[in-house]
Amino acid sequence: KIMTATLHLSLADQTGDSAIIEYIAGKPVIHHDRRYVVMTNDPTFEKQAENLKQYQEFGGDKPIPGTNAASDRFVRASYYMKLLPKPQNLREALAGVISVTRNISQPFRTSVDPENPFASSTIWRSTADLTNVCYYFESTQSPFLIWASLADFNLKKGAPAMMLDLRKYPDCFGDVSKQFVGKDPSEIVYFSLK
Repeated sequence: KIMTATLHLSLADQTGDSAIIEYIAGKPVIHHDRRYVVMTNDPTFEKQAENLKQYQEFGGDKPIPGTNAASDRFVRASYYMKLLPKPQNLREALAGVISVTRNISQPFRTSVDPENPFASSTIWRSTADLTNVCYYFESTQSPFLIWASLADFNLKKGAPAMMLDLRKYPDCFGDVSKQFVGKDPSEIVYFSLK
């Protein structure tokens, strides 16, 4: 059975500006605002933002929901991000954001829909430190947090593409910047839950 996947991206820059891009009916829809820092799978971002208004802390009277549904996870993530204290250092900033992403993640392979077993499953969590240009990543296939400092990479036009194949390093942890290898960008890299 061939299943199509939806695609959405969350983008931010060092000034704090952010956008969420999702593809609806095959066309990109861009939601651009500094406040847009949360996204989940379904429904569309516009519907998520409208739904959020029903809940306490966002103008409504409903309590914060607790199910694994993507719409409930969106509300919880928005709620917890709003309540995070201002971090005093990088460690506190990372710990805060990572704690929110872990809280809203759907436990590994716990879909409630037997016809669509991978619906809304959390496959990975990522956090970007835009000040120090470092990318943090957690796979549901591993208990370890890894990171790569983009300062260690040649990002100039024409530089070779680099890749870290986590299937070859299932137990890697910590700084993996030096484990990336050159890769032809035309080669297809796929992800499988098997």
